[in-house]
Amino acid sequence: MNSQPYALYNPAMLPPEQLLAEFTARRATLVRIIDVIRNNQPGHPPQHALICGPRGMGKTTILWAITHTINLQEPALGEIWQPVPFDEESRRVGDLADFWMECIRQWVAATGFHGDIIDPLLDLPPDRIEDASREAFLGLVDRSGKRALLLVDNINDVFRNLNDREALHRLRATLMEEDRLMLIGTCVELSDEVTSIEKPFFDFFRVFELKPLTFDEMRECLDALAEVRGDAEARKAIEKREGGLRAIHLLTGGNPRLVKTFYRLIKEGLHRDIREDLEKLLDEFTPYFKAIVDAMSVQQQRIFDAVALAWNPVEVAHIARQTRLASNQVSSQLRAMVKSGHITPVAGHPKKKNYMLADRFSNVHYLMRHGRSARVRFDWFVVMVRLLFEDDEYAKTMAGLVKESVQEGGFCWDEACGLVANAMDRAESPSARKLLVGQFVTARNPENIRDLLLAEIACGKALEINPEDADAHFKMGRVREYLDRNPEKAAASYGEAVRIDPAHLDAWGALAWVNHRLLHNTKAAESAYLKALEIKPEAWWIRTNYGSFLQEETARYEEAEREFRKVCENDPEPRGAWFNLGNLLKSFLHRPEEAEAAYRESIKADDQYAPPVMGLALLYREQGKDASVYRELAIKAMNLPPYRGFDLWSFFSLCGDDPDSIRAVLPVFARWCGKNRDHFDLPMVFGCAFSLWMRLANLLGPMSALEFLKSIPETDREPFGDLEDVFRVMKDPSHLHQLAPERARFIAELLEEQKRIQKPKVKTSRKKSP
Repeated sequence: MNSQPYALYNPAMLPPEQLLAEFTARRATLVRIIDVIRNNQPGHPPQHALICGPRGMGKTTILWAITHTINLQEPALGEIWQPVPFDEESRRVGDLADFWMECIRQWVAATGFHGDIIDPLLDLPPDRIEDASREAFLGLVDRSGKRALLLVDNINDVFRNLNDREALHRLRATLMEEDRLMLIGTCVELSDEVTSIEKPFFDFFRVFELKPLTFDEMRECLDALAEVRGDAEARKAIEKREGGLRAIHLLTGGNPRLVKTFYRLIKEGLHRDIREDLEKLLDEFTPYFKAIVDAMSVQQQRIFDAVALAWNPVEVAHIARQTRLASNQVSSQLRAMVKSGHITPVAGHPKKKNYMLADRFSNVHYLMRHGRSARVRFDWFVVMVRLLFEDDEYAKTMAGLVKESVQEGGFCWDEACGLVANAMDRAESPSARKLLVGQFVTARNPENIRDLLLAEIACGKALEINPEDADAHFKMGRVREYLDRNPEKAAASYGEAVRIDPAHLDAWGALAWVNHRLLHNTKAAESAYLKALEIKPEAWWIRTNYGSFLQEETARYEEAEREFRKVCENDPEPRGAWFNLGNLLKSFLHRPEEAEAAYRESIKADDQYAPPVMGLALLYREQGKDASVYRELAIKAMNLPPYRGFDLWSFFSLCGDDPDSIRAVLPVFARWCGKNRDHFDLPMVFGCAFSLWMRLANLLGPMSALEFLKSIPETDREPFGDLEDVFRVMKDPSHLHQLAPERARFIAELLEEQKRIQKPKVKTSRKKSP
């Protein structure tokens, strides 16, 4: 069933049963029209009807619903009436004779009648063809034993094409006197032929006005689409995502055609490239919107342009200024455009109405097409996403789009930065702004430089919008700490966050950490730690850091042990606390058996956590165990996921003289460096790996090291491309003279730097007196 057509423009394509099953929102109107048909009794002047509504409101669909209802669901009416649906555009009607011949053609199409009726009529003299055509058509109706229900789409076109007052009077007379005929027409708006008292069809039709769907009607329509098409996932989405549905109602303005279009987004979802999905949607409707605007008068087009470009609701005075039209002209045209469904009034000043386009999708479409620059298009693309999604989904969608596009080259970097700024400007709620910034930098340690560059833009926009945004100050502190490596500025941002929000736990924790590890401001660090733990005593990550502070900055080892053990007993994820306790017990309290037990508890809590494995290796070497034991542990640690702050150089002290150990870890280092080009730890990991390559060259010889380098996959060794020349120069110094001068200078500097690297030193904690 999912392959069934949507028939956005041609409902005749839909199978009758499907159209009727999906036809829910206008069912009450359909029932009323069927009652009018039923009450048109033989021998009495028939009541004719006119269905009026803007484009996309379902006028053509309701004509086909009338046809299928009579043919399939109302057998009694089907015995009496023969529905005769006209084509949506009746371009063959130039006079009243053409109209009657078109009735014949459509009757033949609807009934399957065989016989050539039109050709003989075309041979008649011009003064006889109209009467003959009318009588020929009525003769077909008589032979069928039924009455003819003429369903004429865009009847204003017929009135305009006839363009003959006497012909229109003759048509009116026939429709009034002939009980064998009933006409139901549709129109975008009521023409003068219907509304003007001196015109033939004044007060002739019973008018049914199709208004935009209410939210409940739209939901009912979407439910019916999902049920008929067997889309279980779509039904779940409709049931659960009321906020998203309200966004769609806002975007579409309750226009059934647009609602049906957005159903596809509910059913199929927004794909990985949401920009492509939405632009495809806009492209599909370009002819539809162009037809709407082209049908307007020149003054109306200018007014439409002024209202669309304003985006927010505007008063008559604003439109008059932009168009240089008189206010009374603007007001007159606005009344007509409101009546036609293109413009809608909204609440404004008690004595002055404000106006906007009837649906936001039309407005976004106009602005997307109006703006030629990428920045303008991105801005309105962001508006579209914002209207579609609630805060959390909006933040995830926009951040995901930016990250994926930058990584895959979908946007250049400047455009991605502009997209982030637009996303913040259009977020409109503090919640959405906070969630969006949080997509680029978390409360804990960030890893990606690119994300922090984007976060810097997002934080800047958030603070521009609201300088008292505590969370934006906190996140800007993360940017200053990790991107700028500026602890003073980071501390200032964290300080602003806690000034504005004294209960901001993450900001207190970050402020304590910066003063502890980076600024070594003991008093400020302890004060911040204690304030954070006062706010939330069970903030285990902060308590773990506080234990490290007590150990490293104040040498209060017993207090540090108590803090670590408190975390180990209560934290659901105690790996860090167990590791820190092991270090404390090994290096400061000199209780190696307890230290080993603590390291093993850390490994038990997370067997992918490298630091306690290396801690065990260092402990075993201190205890004099066989080198094979601690080297095996060191290799294992280096093959686990890298950990920020982990002392990579410890591997040198344990395995720096063993080429087999070095070869066991270098491929892992190379792969990690190749895949983490934006990681903050890349310089540290890369430097360690480069020194390991040099150590291997010193142990085995440069050509053996070069051979091993070439055995690693090309993508993994790419970050170490300079090593080939380094090894060749180590083997033969004359190779340096074969390189370009700037290249030779660079390689020589690398070699000098490596010569200065002495035997690795194991990092020890700084002791201080209490």
